[in-house]
Amino acid sequence: MATYSTFQALIISSNHFSGTIPVGIIGLGVHDIDISNNNLVFNSGMQDIAGGFISIYTPQANIRLITIGNTLTAPAGSLAGNVYTWYRNDTLIATTTGDSTFQGTTSGNYHVAVTNPTCPDLTLYSDTIAVTALAHKSHHPKCKGNQWAGTVAMADNGRGKYRPLYCATQ
Repeated sequence: MATYSTFQALIISSNHFSGTIPVGIIGLGVHDIDISNNNLVFNSGMQDIAGGFISIYTPQANIRLITIGNTLTAPAGSLAGNVYTWYRNDTLIATTTGDSTFQGTTSGNYHVAVTNPTCPDLTLYSDTIAVTALAHKSHHPKCKGNQWAGTVAMADNGRGKYRPLYCATQ
């Protein structure tokens, strides 16, 4: 195996990397690093972008919203200062800093855009999730015994069928 003492560029784009920037890539002494088109979020290592060590880092893949009850969560990483801009039916409804959750209590199609001042050119976008507010308690096959589907919301599972976000007892 050959050993190289200097690299001019390191291109690891479009490799489905997820989570944090791979450990040790900054220590290679490379000044032209491309990590674009992966599944990276705002975590440790992203501060190296501000230091100029990573030259190409945008875009990244969409993040997938997590739903529990009527709470939508955007898993965009834990780097301090994340700004979450929430939309319902493509209309801005809320902007928060540091809080990755949103209460989706009104029917509509929800998505979020996440930015961080450490990485000024990167915006992480979520997939869109359909949330339907229920007007009353209803039984759902996934709920057992005397449980009923929650009255707050249901989410499209991506196949055009709705699933209960939670089951509860009366």
